[in-house]
Amino acid sequence: MRQWQQIIGVVGLLLIEVMIMLYAVPKANANEIDTRVWLVIDLSLALLISLAILIYDF
Repeated sequence: MRQWQQIIGVVGLLLIEVMIMLYAVPKANANEIDTRVWLVIDLSLALLISLAILIYDF
């Protein structure tokens, strides 16, 4: 049962990371400064989730 909980947790974290990365793609009409700020924020969130996956897995 513990293994299934770990698998579900990791899959959930990966789905959150995918949503963040899809949102991080710059829009065609976005302001260049806004795009850079949001890209840094989104990539840092994705990095934190990746680290959480690594810590959660071990």
